[in-house]
Amino acid sequence: MQIPILNGIYTDNTPELRTSYPVNLVPVPKQSGISNGFLRPGDGIVANGTGTGIDRGGINWQGGLYRVMGTKLVEIDSAGLVTTLGDVGGPIDQLVTFDYSFDQLAIASGGRLYYWSGTTLTQVTDPDLGVVLDVVWVDGYFMTTDGEFLIVTELSNPLSVNPLKYGSSEVDPDPIVALLKLRNEIYALNRNTIEVFDNVGGELFPFARIDGAQIQKGVVGTFACCVFIERVAFLGSGRNEAPSIYVGASAVATKISTQEIDNILLEYTEEQLALVKLEARNDKNHQHLYVHLPDQTLVYDAAASEALQTPVWFILVSTLVGLSQYRARNMVWVYDKWMVGDPQSTNIGYLVQDTGHHWGQQVRWEFGTLIVYNESNGAIFNEMELVSLTGSIALGKNPQISTSYSCVLCAIGSANRSIGLLMATAPISRRLNLTRDQLAQFLTDQQQIRQFELLFSTVDTLQVIVGSDFEYQADNAAATANDALAQISALAQETGVNDAVLGAKAQNALDRVALLAQETAVTVILAENKANQALELLDKLNKAVDGLQMTLPPTTQVYPSGTGIAVVTSGTAWGTTLTAPTGAIVGTTDTQTLTNKRVTLRVSTPTVAGTYAINTDSFDMVVITGQNVNITDVTTTGTPTNGQKLWFSVTGTAARTISFNASNFEASTVALPTTTVSTNRLDVGFVWNPATSKWRCVAQA
Repeated sequence: MQIPILNGIYTDNTPELRTSYPVNLVPVPKQSGISNGFLRPGDGIVANGTGTGIDRGGINWQGGLYRVMGTKLVEIDSAGLVTTLGDVGGPIDQLVTFDYSFDQLAIASGGRLYYWSGTTLTQVTDPDLGVVLDVVWVDGYFMTTDGEFLIVTELSNPLSVNPLKYGSSEVDPDPIVALLKLRNEIYALNRNTIEVFDNVGGELFPFARIDGAQIQKGVVGTFACCVFIERVAFLGSGRNEAPSIYVGASAVATKISTQEIDNILLEYTEEQLALVKLEARNDKNHQHLYVHLPDQTLVYDAAASEALQTPVWFILVSTLVGLSQYRARNMVWVYDKWMVGDPQSTNIGYLVQDTGHHWGQQVRWEFGTLIVYNESNGAIFNEMELVSLTGSIALGKNPQISTSYSCVLCAIGSANRSIGLLMATAPISRRLNLTRDQLAQFLTDQQQIRQFELLFSTVDTLQVIVGSDFEYQADNAAATANDALAQISALAQETGVNDAVLGAKAQNALDRVALLAQETAVTVILAENKANQALELLDKLNKAVDGLQMTLPPTTQVYPSGTGIAVVTSGTAWGTTLTAPTGAIVGTTDTQTLTNKRVTLRVSTPTVAGTYAINTDSFDMVVITGQNVNITDVTTTGTPTNGQKLWFSVTGTAARTISFNASNFEASTVALPTTTVSTNRLDVGFVWNPATSKWRCVAQA
């Protein structure tokens, strides 16, 4: 029989069976002669560059990759080289929205709207624009929303907004949280409803609602929606409903989340779900919808679901144990590969299938099975096979497969077993035998190891008795019984024979019954002997287990020779000693006086630009040379402490103006400098003022 591995069953502290989905394994529907599908490893993530901050969103525009990383709009080439184009502000932990017209790339960041023309970054400052939650481009207009109105820019001037041309989504008084464009129609996604608008022209707001297209579900957050399989996919609900995942179009919303997915969503608050990002990826006949939750990513495969006629989901995490945020976000198809950002670092990378690592770190692959239930009848599992195409690895590596199962008749109740993998280029099947070396590595005491070997020798002997002799004896007895019963049945059917023949057949049947009784008696005796042997071995097994649980005597500590600081080698042995310093050891929280020590400043030498953001948690001094443009903004990030100092040095190729951001810097009796002098070096000293939460200018030269 075959055991399905598309999903499994588990229980938790609730009175219901839960579904377990594959972790970092992608279901692939394909007839192979073995099954109608298989699980392949999820994509690995390989780094090829470093950006200016945490990735907040990306887009392919005019064949190039554009991202917002930290507060910077950047362009990234195929080799991972980053070019900073300008500053679009923060907050740096908030995602951004991109869209583009024929000649402008629009960026909605931190409630503001920016355009990149290919050479210049411009912010829309028209006060009638209001706060920008989201932006789309349609029919020559950039449309935004502030949560209450639909706002369009002027056709002739995308920097201008006419307040008479506001629109609204008013079928339900719920707020607008996102905008999407599908088939050149605008979808205004509200919290409880979705309304659809079409361009009808006119002197005022040029879009009109399509009443029959309204969807009676809404979305929880600005980024919890995307275009997927020619429809709108979203995480949300209707009024007075729990959140689920839907795809909708033409007034119809179809739920694609299962009961298990809904249960997972209920583990998060509305505020957490409002920050979720959905994105779609069409790749290698897969149609994947990624639902990026705080500590895991749920993935729905529309193509596999259609082929298998059941919802196909799997889970992505970037960890070996438990749950952890999946570290591929904002996927963009460009340069013939899927480029991704990292929500936890400044890494830039891309997806591959020749490794399973995420940014160089190992992750686990995991799948479960359904319950194998034989309707209260007995069954013997003599062997279980896991068929896999293992690929190849570097020499010296030892990948492992760990299996876990429950056993009603086992003394321990459940077990975990690990096996090594034989690397091959064709499918192989491996019997999941218990590897002693894998368990023995956790035993460090010689007496425990001896008990461990005694335990396994006892189990091996017991396994031979139960697995071989009992089966053989039972098979022989059953065969003899069946033979005798068959002869008696034949005798009963032959009613037309004479008395002599009937008597002979009756005597023959009785002889067979007598023989059966003798053979059965022998079988019982043999079985009884084997049972006694098994009981003796079980007694040895209990003693062996008790030996593993005994309290061991303390061992004598061996110390290294010589004087100084002891060093442990690889956590297993003492290494050579290091020369101890004179005086007290320096502690991180102790009150101590240090003398004859030099503190080397942490110096940043950034690339010349028009704006600078200084991370004062990482640097104490900034040195800029060859400044060939005016400095329009100097800002800081970090959590400075009282009295912390910052030194800012700049040398221009000519006199250059400087603007220190008033949110981060302040003057004292020493004014903030506003320009360099010719090509002379300008040095400015600051000290952190906790009363104003600003860097106070105390010196310049």
